[in-house]
Amino acid sequence: MERGLGNMVLEFTASEDNYYDVQFRNGPLMSEIYGAGWEEFVREYGLHSGDRVVVGLEFYGLHLPVDVYRGEELLLPLPWLGKLVL
Repeated sequence: MERGLGNMVLEFTASEDNYYDVQFRNGPLMSEIYGAGWEEFVREYGLHSGDRVVVGLEFYGLHLPVDVYRGEELLLPLPWLGKLVL
């Protein structure tokens, strides 16, 4: 019997109201977040090894709130990569 969520597309919603459609795969030994939306998220936040991505457990459909930390500091998107909302 297979348990977990399987493969799906989730929407990460960052505190700045930026949205990223990421691929999620849940296997028997590990889970993986990947895809073009994940790569965009990593680039925009300048993520490094050791940074923490905290995913909210409030499950509003497939929209998940996320915050990104380096140590205790909340990270914001890099200034030149922020999205302009008109």
